[in-house]
Amino acid sequence: MDISEAVRAMAIQAIDGSKPVGIDIAEVINEEEEPLKIRLGDKLEVNRGSIVLSRGLVLKKGDKVMCIRKSGGQKFFVLCEIEPEPEEEEE
Repeated sequence: MDISEAVRAMAIQAIDGSKPVGIDIAEVINEEEEPLKIRLGDKLEVNRGSIVLSRGLVLKKGDKVMCIRKSGGQKFFVLCEIEPEPEEEEE
């Protein structure tokens, strides 16, 4: 690794370290009766072991939820279900 790559890596770590949490929108892809799983974006699937649910929250497949992602992406705190975005009407 040359010096410019080392400086770049340190800068990225400093920026990531200044963001202790992030807010994400996810979709439930497996329900609680099955092993609960949510999808963030197109690729990241999070298993039940990394999900912390708000008390009393019952999720169904296809629900959209708001999550707080702990720094490093190891735990995802599911806060609430959110309303789906209205679909745009074609004219």
